[in-house]
Amino acid sequence: MKADDKFLVAIVGGILLVVAVTFVAVLRRPPPTFTEENTAASVAHNYLLALRQQDYVRAYGYLSPSLKGYPSSAEAFVENIRSHKYSVAVDDDSVTLEIDSSRRLGMVIETEAVSVRETHFYGGGLLNSNQYSSSFEMELQRENGAWKIISSDRYFIQCWTDKTGCK
Repeated sequence: MKADDKFLVAIVGGILLVVAVTFVAVLRRPPPTFTEENTAASVAHNYLLALRQQDYVRAYGYLSPSLKGYPSSAEAFVENIRSHKYSVAVDDDSVTLEIDSSRRLGMVIETEAVSVRETHFYGGGLLNSNQYSSSFEMELQRENGAWKIISSDRYFIQCWTDKTGCK
C-alpha cells in the first residue's frame, strides 16, 4: 500500500471512530428525570418534561389556579392541550428543551422569569450544523409556598390568561 493510501485509510478510520463514539454516547445518555420542585427553574423543567411525557395530570398541577382562564379540571386541561397542539408541540422528537437561567422579577409577590433554550434538529447538508436554537421565557409565581406557572411564550395556551378561558 502506498503512503497516500495509508493516510486516507487512517483519516476514514478516524472519522468512523468519532461517529461510533458519538453514537454510543448519545445512546448511553440517561433519560431526563423530574427534579425537586424547590425553585422556579425546577418547576419549569418538570412542567416541560411532564408535557413531553404526556403526563398531563402532572403538568396541570404546575399551572397557577389564579390564571383567569384556568382549566376547571385535569380533563379540561387535556382537552385544551389536544385542541391547541400547535401551541404545545410536545410530541416532536427533533426538539430538545433546556433550562438556561432564572431571574427574579418581583419582590412583594415572588415572581421569576425562567429562560428556556429550545433546540430544533433537522436534516441538512454536510456543511450545515443541522440545528438551530431559540429561547423563550416562562413566568412563575410563588403561591402558597409552591412555584406555579402564570405565563409562557411557548408550551402554554394563551387563552388560559383570558377571563373567558379556552373554547
